[in-house]
Amino acid sequence: MWGCAAAVGHDRGLGWQEGLRVSGSARLLRSINDAAVLRHLMERGPLTRVAIGELTGLAKPTTSQIVRRLAADGLVRVTGHTSGRPGPNAEIYAVEPGAGFAAAVSVRAGALVAAVCDLTGTVRGSAEVVGLGEPVGDVVEAVKAAARGGKVAVSKLGAVQVAVPGAYDPRRTRCGWWTCPGGTGRGWRRRWASACAPRSRWTTT
Repeated sequence: MWGCAAAVGHDRGLGWQEGLRVSGSARLLRSINDAAVLRHLMERGPLTRVAIGELTGLAKPTTSQIVRRLAADGLVRVTGHTSGRPGPNAEIYAVEPGAGFAAAVSVRAGALVAAVCDLTGTVRGSAEVVGLGEPVGDVVEAVKAAARGGKVAVSKLGAVQVAVPGAYDPRRTRCGWWTCPGGTGRGWRRRWASACAPRSRWTTT
C-alpha cells in the first residue's frame, strides 16, 4: 500500500520517493515532514492532529501547518470529528484516495495482468490478457482496460510499474533471458509511454 503511495508521490512533488532531488534545507525538511504525516495516515488510518503530532514528534503548530498544506493539496481530507470528550471536537483526517493513481503490470510467458490502484493502495480495476501477441500493445491495452474498469482516466496515472520475466538492464533498456514473444524489450518503456499515459513515470523490473 505504501509502495503505491510512493509511486503516486512522484507525480505530486513529494520528496519521499527514490531519486527525487529536493533543493534547499527548508524544502527538504518540509517534504520529509509531509511524508511522515502521510505515511502514518496510510499505515494507521484516520487520525486527529493531536495523534499525528504524537506519532511524528512534531510540535502542534508544525503538525497543524502540515495538515492544512496537505488538505489544500488535496492529499488528505476531514472524515469526521471526535466526540464524548471535554472541549471542542477534534477533526479526524484521512488520506484522500482519489488524490493519485498508479498501475502495475505483471508480464508472464503466456499472459499478463494489469491493476490500477488509488493512493491508499486499493485496487480500482484490473484486466488480464491471455495469449500474448505483441507485448507493447498488450501492455498498453491492459493498462487502459484496468483504468476503464476502475473508472480512472489514464491521464491520472502518476506511475506505471511493469514486471517482466527477465533480467532488465536499464542502461541498455533491454531484457536478458527473455521468455516472452516480441523481442528483447529494447525501447519498450518509451513506446509504452508514447502510446499510453505519456506523463506517467514508467518503470520496469
